[in-house]
Amino acid sequence: MQYVSELVLPPRGAAEGALAEAKNNRTCYQNVYPFGVFDGWEEERLPLAPLTVFYGGNGSGKTTLLNLLGEKLGLERRSLYNRSHFFDDYAALCQCRLTGKRWKVGQVLASDDVFDDLLDQRSLNQDIDLEVILSTHSPFLLAMPGAVVYDLDQRPIQAAVWTALPAVRAYYEFFKEHGEELDSAE
Repeated sequence: MQYVSELVLPPRGAAEGALAEAKNNRTCYQNVYPFGVFDGWEEERLPLAPLTVFYGGNGSGKTTLLNLLGEKLGLERRSLYNRSHFFDDYAALCQCRLTGKRWKVGQVLASDDVFDDLLDQRSLNQDIDLEVILSTHSPFLLAMPGAVVYDLDQRPIQAAVWTALPAVRAYYEFFKEHGEELDSAE
């Protein structure tokens, strides 16, 4: 089941204007996160799916997108997350489009929480109807059937075939090169 159909990030001009205004209201700041994470982007519309994966290198904005979604949707969180005094100013510029269906329980799970939560759900043997939006480097998670994978290392952000992602190709080439060693380890 899908609950969130689209995430819209602000165009650069709107973000720059909001940041300038926010700076005028503060006399001391060291960090303007999440302003600057998506510099140079025009308005980005990311259509979401029942399984959406944000992929990219460190600092590309994967976790920031999850934090923004959590903030916009008022989702519960277990773990602390990176935010600055400017986080709410940026989040106010973002939009989430909903499908009209409402979830019973919504959460933002950090990487530390994911496996604990999956084990909890499995042990309770509950039937779960859920939408999953995650960020990862893991080729195992990228390969999940039906996943829409967004490559945050590309500008503009675009959906990608997981097998064509540079990190996945690097893993593939590495394991292919060491195939004999891996086969002999059995």
